[in-house]
Amino acid sequence: MKGFLKIKHILLTVLFGVLLSNPSFDSDGDGQFDGLPSFNFDASVTGLIGDGSIGVVGQDYLVAHVDDEIRGVGIASEIPFGPYAGQIAYLTTYGSYEGGSADSPGETISFYFYNGATEDTTPITETINFISDGSDGSVTAPFEFTLGSSYPAPPECVDNDAAVTPFDCVAAVASFGCSFTWGVSLISEVCPVSCDSCPEYELGCMDPSALNYDENAEYHDGDTCTYCGDDDSAVTPFDCATAVATFGCDFTWGNSLISDVCVSSCNPEECAECEDVDSDDICDDEDDCIGDYDECGVCNGDGIDEDACDCDGNVDLGCGCGEPAATTWCQDLDGDGLGGGTAVEGCSAPPGWINDCSDPEPDCATNDTDECGECGGDGVDEGACDCEGNTLDECGECGGTGIPGWACDCDGNVLDCAGECGGDAVVDECGECNGDGIDEGACDCDGNVLDCAGECG
Repeated sequence: MKGFLKIKHILLTVLFGVLLSNPSFDSDGDGQFDGLPSFNFDASVTGLIGDGSIGVVGQDYLVAHVDDEIRGVGIASEIPFGPYAGQIAYLTTYGSYEGGSADSPGETISFYFYNGATEDTTPITETINFISDGSDGSVTAPFEFTLGSSYPAPPECVDNDAAVTPFDCVAAVASFGCSFTWGVSLISEVCPVSCDSCPEYELGCMDPSALNYDENAEYHDGDTCTYCGDDDSAVTPFDCATAVATFGCDFTWGNSLISDVCVSSCNPEECAECEDVDSDDICDDEDDCIGDYDECGVCNGDGIDEDACDCDGNVDLGCGCGEPAATTWCQDLDGDGLGGGTAVEGCSAPPGWINDCSDPEPDCATNDTDECGECGGDGVDEGACDCEGNTLDECGECGGTGIPGWACDCDGNVLDCAGECGGDAVVDECGECNGDGIDEGACDCDGNVLDCAGECG
């Protein structure tokens, strides 16, 4: 049976998802605990956490453990079919050295959620008693786990005997005292237990649902958390209500104060139950809306009216919610407030168009438009060379930029070495403007000639 469970696990792991990163407990990325073969017995559970949305496929794990010893893991996988299709499931095979049966279950298996991206862990509320070859949950009816809360615990305070070798902390403190410097540290720093120098932390209940939630606590002390509830059996033959009324909350009953076992009766206001018809965690006597707000923010309203497009009752006439319907527009060519010519239909007017098309023959429909196309206009401005208001530059170009900075005239010519614009004078090889270069028979610009050894000069 053990082998069958492993084969089943491998098949479903391949079916459900692909591993994206491999933590130390699953280095080969097959979705199982690397140490699983070391156990004598195994069992499995197919479960989801919460509503089935918790976990990233191929990254996160459900980890089974006993006293922090990992017994098995299951990788987050997507259920491919059935009523839970698309939800995140964990097929987890876990092991035991001793095994167990239905009549005599083995050790209690605890679980936690492992976030593969951050390596953070969060405890799971449910536990399972080990039964050899047991199988809880399935793809079509998964076991439902509940994600608990994870609170920080104070660092463990221990002596570091290795830091005072060849002594241990007890001997070092006895021989030298806690204020003695050993190496680079005080003995009190490496032997805090022996020196009674363990740091003091602000411990308290960090669970917001507890009556004594401490928002200033640095580390969680779950033993101090107080929750609503009455244990009537703890004050037999009375019940809590009678015990509190008769003896008070500070009365010691057996080994406990009545206030410790009758929390609700001793804290009636904080633990008072109330009507919450709409199950929104707000007492009905304080709830502004017993029911649901519609999309318009009205309690138990009907939302947007059937023929409307928004909560204000506007309608869409084809040009957007609450906008006017399409209109026929005509161009007012002569500026007399009446449009004529070819009409167009649209949701907004083009520039220069109006919705009165009663002008039978606009003035500018024929020849009253100036050279710039403006009805009744004055044409090109005086001194300008076009309808944009540009002027002629020094080269006679309308709107031009004139002679370029590198040129000496409008034709793009440049000065030659003699200072003539567009001239052809050039500097010869001896650096002289329009010169003749090296004299005939000479070997350089100084007039030297070659000697018998072929050297110039």
